[in-house]
Amino acid sequence: MLSYSYNLNSDFVNPEDSIYYHYYEFKENQGGIHAYSINNSVFYEYSSVSEGRSFSIHFDVDESGELDPTSYRLDASDNENQLSYMIEVQNNEITSEMYFVYDDHGLLYYYDDQDTLDDELSLYTDISEADGWDYLIGSYMISTDIINASGLFLNDGTILYSGPVYCSVSSHSVTAQLRRTISIEQFTEDELNLSNYGIHLDDERATMSYFQSIQVTDVDQVKDDFIVDEFDFTQNQIRLQLFQLIDDSMKSLIFGEAETPEPTGNVAEFNLSMQNFESQLESSQQMSLSETLTTTVISATKTTTNIAYAGFEYNLNSMYYRAYSQVNNSFYRQTTMLLPYDDHLVEFTTNGDVMEYSIWSDDVVSSEYMSYLFEKLGTSSSETTAGMLEINKTDAFTFEIILDKSFFGHNVDVDQLFLQQGIAGLDDAVLMATIVFDVDYRGYTLDVLMTGLVQSSSPSVNISIRNLSVVSCDGVVPIDPLTLTSLIQLPDTKEEIIFDIPAELWKEYIPSGGEVSWFRMEFDEGFYNTWLNADFNIYDADGHLVEQGLYLYFDQAGTYFIEAFTEDFDTVPIYFFKIPDRIIVKYDLNPSEGLLTLDNYQEGIDFYLNIPEGSTDRLVRFAFPDGVSTLAYFSLYSEEFLNGFTWGHMYEGEAMSMYFNVPAGESLTIYGSGNYLGTMDVYYVIFDVPSDMGSMPIYESLNWENLPDIILTAEIVEARLNFTVTESAYYLIDLESYSFGMANVAVDLYSADGTLLYSDWANRNRTLEPGDYYLIFRFDDSYTNTIVIVPEMIKH
Repeated sequence: MLSYSYNLNSDFVNPEDSIYYHYYEFKENQGGIHAYSINNSVFYEYSSVSEGRSFSIHFDVDESGELDPTSYRLDASDNENQLSYMIEVQNNEITSEMYFVYDDHGLLYYYDDQDTLDDELSLYTDISEADGWDYLIGSYMISTDIINASGLFLNDGTILYSGPVYCSVSSHSVTAQLRRTISIEQFTEDELNLSNYGIHLDDERATMSYFQSIQVTDVDQVKDDFIVDEFDFTQNQIRLQLFQLIDDSMKSLIFGEAETPEPTGNVAEFNLSMQNFESQLESSQQMSLSETLTTTVISATKTTTNIAYAGFEYNLNSMYYRAYSQVNNSFYRQTTMLLPYDDHLVEFTTNGDVMEYSIWSDDVVSSEYMSYLFEKLGTSSSETTAGMLEINKTDAFTFEIILDKSFFGHNVDVDQLFLQQGIAGLDDAVLMATIVFDVDYRGYTLDVLMTGLVQSSSPSVNISIRNLSVVSCDGVVPIDPLTLTSLIQLPDTKEEIIFDIPAELWKEYIPSGGEVSWFRMEFDEGFYNTWLNADFNIYDADGHLVEQGLYLYFDQAGTYFIEAFTEDFDTVPIYFFKIPDRIIVKYDLNPSEGLLTLDNYQEGIDFYLNIPEGSTDRLVRFAFPDGVSTLAYFSLYSEEFLNGFTWGHMYEGEAMSMYFNVPAGESLTIYGSGNYLGTMDVYYVIFDVPSDMGSMPIYESLNWENLPDIILTAEIVEARLNFTVTESAYYLIDLESYSFGMANVAVDLYSADGTLLYSDWANRNRTLEPGDYYLIFRFDDSYTNTIVIVPEMIKH
């Protein structure tokens, strides 16, 4: 028995792809098969009466429509050995397995490991034939309260097993199962035969030796046991194999006999015109085809017209193939392209928003391309007069042709296809075509008109269909997939790279799985900045790592490879852009202090300030005094936040300082950049981080206008600052800090005699009379790192 429908999304070239079908075949006292190919699933089931076994294999189709013979689900049963099982395989690795062992009365036990990569499995055992227990409390419902009370007991109330016991009772059967989740290590023979619970399941198959004898551990074992003559699921072209199982007589009912009528009329003139076109096609090595399909439905009350457009372009000179469909001028979908990249012939396929690619051939030669093209078209030659009944020449370049339905090919039941779309009357319809060749035979138009069709549900409603095709040897413009809106998948390894990414093309890509992706770029000599949402390394063509600093710098033009590390399977924006050349100055700072005099530099200077390694934790303080003739901007920063103040800047007329932290045993590089004229002095001091002094450190300041910087550490959690006020006014204290970690700092104000005036005073206006005061700086939570506090008092 065969039931089928046409897949309207197929190209109707390959029968196994152009129909959805269920096929059943049964031979008495022998067995049968069931095969189907529908939507995104392919299934094959085999049963043998003589062998007393059956099995089924189910394949899922990926988003590109391809089947993978290394990934499937297999269900099998063995009547003689009272056994059935199900395994799932991905990339030839078993990822899930279930085993059902039966006796003459029903299920004996059931082993269920849904994920072979984790450490858990489920074990269900029927206890009706087990000895050593008297009664049970169980349920056929999953209820927490009942499960908590469930178990196996002796008559004196002794609990043998406490846990779920699932029961099912009917007029003719009783089932009681112990269901438990255990680890792989807990799966032992005592667990299998229930000895762990003081009872015993006396069956030779409730042993580890038996279970190990039935457990599938090698997919090659599966292949050996479940390949039959008609179907080998380990091979490619699974759809074609299934289709070939269908009885030939049933196939002929679908597709009919391949009869080609002999046309009458001006056949020789038509064939000569077509040969002239094919000569032009052979010399130009390119062809474009666009089609307009118009369907008109006429009823007693209204006329409805639907128009659809489609187009195909082939360019053999540039090894280029492109196919797309366009509906109602509002939808554009790129489906397939074939392009030469890196001496390979590469097939690009759009899959949703992602463009996938694969190497179709290692040789970019015309013969390989023609093979690919004919494979896509499903033919290696054209029968120009197929389905034509009468050909009449009306002028030098125009032919009017009477057709029959074989014009649409013998691989499609056109009647069934039309009925599937609600259209009937094809046998009584009038099929006419007009073909007009260009005067130079570099193209032609084919206008096919079908009239006399009716609506299958309402025969009084008339339908006409017109298909207008325009074929040309001109007009094909190759396009680059990297410029499309679709996202390109990045390869997993460097060896899989088959295309270059333009450095200054903003585009998003998708990692091809895993945590590492690779791509290749061509860079000119010079400085670059980047937008790449991933950690990455860059290697030159010889495999040497390119050092990354403030900017990317390539000392010579050439090919470079980028290794990107991504945590998620997500889009990654990639954009490298060249920046103007920079002046780079490197300084190795003295271990203690020094002065950098920067003369006559303009915009475009970068500094590398290298601080040598030391034996203790140290702080580096940079000071920028006034005196610069013209200063627009200057900044310093380190790459690691915990190593210092992330960034800072100074504008003209400002005097300020910056701190950086250098842990013991480490060196530090600080980056600087500026835009100024004249001379600028940068002072720096490198000193040890203060350690525990045994008492609170005390800082002295002559007045409120000149407060020193305060340092707190894990050992020095409080510090005191003495200062004097000479004028009654509102005062506010502002705290700027350089924190090498996370911390909250508070400051309290005291009078000279130790009286607390204001707690946590920062950023509040307070009235102070002339006199002596002191501040206590403290952490207001636990803290283990260093912080530098730069206090400033403001008078209002």
